[in-house]
Amino acid sequence: HSFDRGFISFSLHHFRNPAGAVQEVLRVLKNGARFVVLDPVIEEAKDALDVALEAKINQVFRRTHGNDFRFHTAASIQRLLSKAGFRIPRSNLVSFSFNQEGMDGIPTGRHWLEAAEELETESPELAERLKKRYFTWHRHDDHVHVKGSFSYALICAVRPE
Repeated sequence: HSFDRGFISFSLHHFRNPAGAVQEVLRVLKNGARFVVLDPVIEEAKDALDVALEAKINQVFRRTHGNDFRFHTAASIQRLLSKAGFRIPRSNLVSFSFNQEGMDGIPTGRHWLEAAEELETESPELAERLKKRYFTWHRHDDHVHVKGSFSYALICAVRPE
């Protein structure tokens, strides 16, 4: 009950125990205090193909970011906050669109492209789903053209009075 505000930005997907971290934020906030989470998110899985795609994406990112890495969905972050005891008055999904040569300037773009190119050879069905949900890529010579968008959840939570 010490702080008026709490903020997690671009890091929830790295936490080994996100539920424990959110509980700790709740513990240190005053009644009525606000907590904002900003994090990249993936789309909610609708079928087994989406579940397999999510597993592959997380597998590729874990090579660089460690075994605790896990993309969340906007809904799973909201559930995490609600379960901890927060009230959620506002949630926004922000899209970062791109249409360019190469992945420069796209947050974690090289990892996304790594996943895409692995899927092209390992599972064309999953590669097509990635193209449908996130981005397309076309190699020509030593360049790659990418077009699509990634989403970020901006969720405002309040510690109840």
